[in-house]
Amino acid sequence: MKDFRQMKQRGEKITALTAYDYPTARLLDETGIDIILVGDSLGMVVLGYQDTTRVTLEEMLHHTRAVARGVKQALLVADMPIHTYDTPEQAVATAKKFVDAGGRRCESRWTDRRHHRSRHPVYGAHRHVATKRAQGRWL
Repeated sequence: MKDFRQMKQRGEKITALTAYDYPTARLLDETGIDIILVGDSLGMVVLGYQDTTRVTLEEMLHHTRAVARGVKQALLVADMPIHTYDTPEQAVATAKKFVDAGGRRCESRWTDRRHHRSRHPVYGAHRHVATKRAQGRWL
């Protein structure tokens, strides 16, 4: 696996894109993308929900397994749906499920030192629940 800290120190660009299915993941992986994310945005993009809060753990695990089958080189990261990380214990249990599904890192909206001590790959991200407005930027 690539060392992203070293890449950043060298000033290298780190690429990340979202995939929700096997064929997209395979194509992205073959192009050399560094990070492939199974985002909870699949609720709106794939499942037609109004926002990301309706996405279930089972839906995220299903799509993570599909994407994992197409990824051989990239770091596979998956969002943990809302209310699947309300306590540190629940967050670790949820992260284990994502690792079993093929993810290498799981994203929650918060983290604390207990996650790090558990040795399970959970990292925190402070961002808002996605809605149908544009949130990215063109480079």
